[in-house]
Amino acid sequence: GLLFLHETLIFIFGLVCGLNALDKYLVENTKYNTMQALFIFTETFSFPKGDVTQQTGWYLPEAAHPYHELKAAGFDVIFATPNGKPSHVDNGSVEAFKDKVSLDFLETYVKDGQLKNVLPLTSLKPEDFKIVFFPGGHGPMFDLAVDEETGKFAAAAYEQGGVVGAVCHGPAALVPIKLSSGEPLVKGKQVAAFTNDEEDAVSLSKYMPFMLSTKLRQLGAQTVAVDTWQPLAVTSERLVTGQNPASGTAVGEALVKAALGAKA
Repeated sequence: GLLFLHETLIFIFGLVCGLNALDKYLVENTKYNTMQALFIFTETFSFPKGDVTQQTGWYLPEAAHPYHELKAAGFDVIFATPNGKPSHVDNGSVEAFKDKVSLDFLETYVKDGQLKNVLPLTSLKPEDFKIVFFPGGHGPMFDLAVDEETGKFAAAAYEQGGVVGAVCHGPAALVPIKLSSGEPLVKGKQVAAFTNDEEDAVSLSKYMPFMLSTKLRQLGAQTVAVDTWQPLAVTSERLVTGQNPASGTAVGEALVKAALGAKA
């Protein structure tokens, strides 16, 4: 009887250990199957506008609306900046956008004008993300547009089957992205971005380091646009882009569709 009990205990012990090992295996292997999206934000919080300093950063609905769509589709969303420095929300966007999705994002993820839970991009791996996304605001025109390290991260994610996305001025971050072939990511692809007309409409063209739509065309992109301030999202291969602040929801929906398509 004791021998039987002993063997039964060993069997149960083996079963429990086996389940623990199975759990560990599942956890480790589903970590990469968990749908993770990465939002990379600007670290720029102002730019010179003639004699004054213009506050800037990232634009509220361009983070809030895509975030809302991705969370609803079951994605985990991580926030990063290139060096882990703070990222400031554009004050003008907080004043202008009072919709529930924007207000919820502001209340949950912004404190004293800065994004909470920001990781340094250097602590992350491109292969862990199905989506790498750049919200707009004028900030990216001054830092992400010339950030080759962030560009390499996004290129690696793209070449491993991930989706790269950007909205409004976020496509400034696409400028330094080169594929392993040496070609710009945007070359030969349809791309939507803040238009020259929209930049003129907000009277900031002369203060920008370059005109975004013009620069994208110079890199070989086929820029696509609708009327000023109207929503537009465009998917070209696994690149998803949007024109302006009104395009956040459409971009979020397109990111989900592209990522789930890329997953299959």
